[in-house]
Amino acid sequence: MKMKRIFKMKRIFIMIIFVIVLSVLGGCKLENRVIENENAIAFRFPAAYRQYLPYEEIPEFTLNFDGVIYTNIDASTENRIVFSKNDDFYLSEVIASLLAEYEGRTYFRVLATAKKTETKMNNLVPGKDGKLKHETVVLPVSGGEICDELAYIRLDNGLVLSLEYRRFNSDYFGTDKTYYAWPVTRPLNAVLHFPLLLREKDGGEKELLIVPLPDKVIYRLGVGEKVPLANILKKKDFLDVFYKTYTYPDHSMDPRAGEEFNLEENIKKVKDYYIDNHQGRHENEKFVFTYLGKNFFVTFHSEYFVIDYLS
Repeated sequence: MKMKRIFKMKRIFIMIIFVIVLSVLGGCKLENRVIENENAIAFRFPAAYRQYLPYEEIPEFTLNFDGVIYTNIDASTENRIVFSKNDDFYLSEVIASLLAEYEGRTYFRVLATAKKTETKMNNLVPGKDGKLKHETVVLPVSGGEICDELAYIRLDNGLVLSLEYRRFNSDYFGTDKTYYAWPVTRPLNAVLHFPLLLREKDGGEKELLIVPLPDKVIYRLGVGEKVPLANILKKKDFLDVFYKTYTYPDHSMDPRAGEEFNLEENIKKVKDYYIDNHQGRHENEKFVFTYLGKNFFVTFHSEYFVIDYLS
């Protein structure tokens, strides 16, 4: 009996600890610290690693607006901004204005679609204590379709800003219009992309170069969550040609695509991009382009192209 009592007490103790841990973890999960950004949000290259860039000026982007937008402190970085606890209707207007400003210089990728007749957004209204609080609004969905989407905006400085959001149309206010809100499974976020090329100078010192890329070209080395910049600078593996290799804009590894790949057309797309934007030209049997005062050359292969630094 004594052993059973001890065993029972242990079980109760373990359950109490388990509940406490869940409460703590739940509290952390629900904790959503935000900062107030008035009239502007800046996207920049991480300050701790700017010494490895050989440029007098490093390209960045500032999102300008009239009002206040809240961003998540813990989830955001210098080049990736996560939006949180905003008036969704106001933020939707800011995104709509940004997309309209760069119309013709943006391409879109639909991540998922859902058939729904209504969806939710939040707005900020004054509470009884005078503080702003969220009020959930249910909107009818025109056409019955909602899309989780990525927009890639080509900026004047050669970089790309991506936006991830949920898009739908509604006539909630009497006129049918497009709304941009948080996706179903992720917060609404924006990223300023810095594709990178790592090179080792004659003295063995590492240097990071920013490489502009044509639309729909995926990079393996950059500023992001997957590989920290500290690792990129430390390991020689990232000097390999693999990290200077890019698939063509229309190249698909998905056999379901069922489309015939046109190599000549894709080489032309890559060349035209650099000719139109970055002084692309042929020099000594090489195709060369210049970005931020640095020269690069492109080598074209049957399924991919390679970009390397031209010393």
